[in-house]
Amino acid sequence: MLAKKTNKVYSKFTIKISIMFKNIIIPFSGNETEISSIKAGLYLAKQYDIKVTILHISPDPDKILVTEYYSMGITTMLRKDIMKDIKKISIEQKQKAYDITTKYATDISMKLNTDSMANDKPGIYFDTEIGDANKIIIKKGRISDLIILGKEIQNNSLYTNIITSTLFESGCPLIITPSIKLDMIGKTIVIAWDGSSESSRALKSAMPIYSYAKKIYILQIQEKKQISDMATAENVVNYLKSHNIKAEAIIEKNKKNIGQVIINKTQALDADLLIMGAYTHNRIQQKFMGGATSFMLEKANIPIFMVH
Repeated sequence: MLAKKTNKVYSKFTIKISIMFKNIIIPFSGNETEISSIKAGLYLAKQYDIKVTILHISPDPDKILVTEYYSMGITTMLRKDIMKDIKKISIEQKQKAYDITTKYATDISMKLNTDSMANDKPGIYFDTEIGDANKIIIKKGRISDLIILGKEIQNNSLYTNIITSTLFESGCPLIITPSIKLDMIGKTIVIAWDGSSESSRALKSAMPIYSYAKKIYILQIQEKKQISDMATAENVVNYLKSHNIKAEAIIEKNKKNIGQVIINKTQALDADLLIMGAYTHNRIQQKFMGGATSFMLEKANIPIFMVH
């Protein structure tokens, strides 16, 4: 009875905010360790009835030759053989990525489309690009609503530092998924709150996700010297209430390792999504993420929604 009542309360709100996430991009190298990003995207596609594009990027053979073999003084014949091998490997990786995506789309009774650029209708799409992965993803992120990245994708040399560059240069919210079994995302949400502009942007950017959550917790780590004019977790609860979103405030005492406190609490609450702002050691040097952000990306065993 309570569940039905809750759905009625949120029905108008759901229709209103679902417009915000219409285009999601998931870069995928084809490695099975990144499959949590695919499963997260497929889950959201079915929940929201939106467009999700699985993006596979192949390296530019000419650039590989220049970078790896230029100083060796290779012959024209050897150059052709190397180019042939590079293209063969790229085709195999592309096919692998496509086959994996097809399998998981089929598992949830969704068809995989291949005309992503020509079609803006809701569904799952598979798209390919050739070139610098960082530049391509940043460019596409600037005209997308959300990017989902499997954390393990950075183990692929083509995607080195992709999380950092995407987070700070795409202007797009990012969900980073760990290498775990993932069946759903966003049913139990923890929002890490410290009153900063970064946490405020994360709170608001994730609005479309809240409508499908069963539980939302605002987690605030109580500092020894609390800033008196800082918005508190209770203030956030009231803010979300004005949007017909029910949330609960949780206050934890200050600990040395704030990142570990957040991880412990998300585990205790059985959360399947953490929302937090992305921080830097130096606001000018945005390439270098702050300690808490780096710790969470390395240690957290839960999908993390971040925005900078």
